[in-house]
Amino acid sequence: MNVEDDKIKMTHLTSEEIKKRTLRSWSYVGAGLIIVVFLWPFISNTLNGTANKLETTSARINTIASDMENKVQPQAKSTDVPKTDNKPTATSNPLPTSRSKPASIGTTIDFTNSSIIENYNGQLSVDEAIRGDKAWRLIEKENKFNEEAPEGKEYLLAKLSIKISGNKNPDAKVSISKSDFTLVSSQGKDYKFFSVVAPEPTIKSELYVNAQHTGYVAFLVDKNDSEPLITFARKSDGTGGVWFKTK
Repeated sequence: MNVEDDKIKMTHLTSEEIKKRTLRSWSYVGAGLIIVVFLWPFISNTLNGTANKLETTSARINTIASDMENKVQPQAKSTDVPKTDNKPTATSNPLPTSRSKPASIGTTIDFTNSSIIENYNGQLSVDEAIRGDKAWRLIEKENKFNEEAPEGKEYLLAKLSIKISGNKNPDAKVSISKSDFTLVSSQGKDYKFFSVVAPEPTIKSELYVNAQHTGYVAFLVDKNDSEPLITFARKSDGTGGVWFKTK
């Protein structure tokens, strides 16, 4: 065998070896890909969990840093002086009243007025009650045609405040007039309605929900009746409604 034959044999053997090595390498690559495909869900979950933990840890660090910064910063002293309202406020009493348990003057009472034609609610108070000569002077001054009270009777002038808080028909107005109020004697007898022009402003008003009004109502009362009561929103049988003292 000469030198040329040896070179050819060596070249042939080297090519075969290269093929074997190439096939072996591709086998390793295929096996690696199969392993990655099967293990990828686990790897993905692990990476996501790690990322979430890092994000949570970062958020906690930012929160702690912010809290520390707020604690370190000095608090600004307020120079504002709280405002106080020195105006007197009316006493509120949401409890129901009755003829035997009337509300005192200056007490605001919740009421509901329900009938076939209307259904509304609100608050009412008797702010002031004036009787006798003082009431007559105010009534006489208001209208010269007002007549003096008959023998044995005198005028009672009540200043009332009413507010409409709700209405079954919220777009409807509520009409308030003197005839909505009744004066009941100490013995339990309704005083009859009579015509007299009360001082302005009178209680007559047209009120929508959340509107309020203050005005006068004039009654004619027996002089010897020291503690008559004013009632509003009674039922037809005389029960219910709200009741107020006049003294």
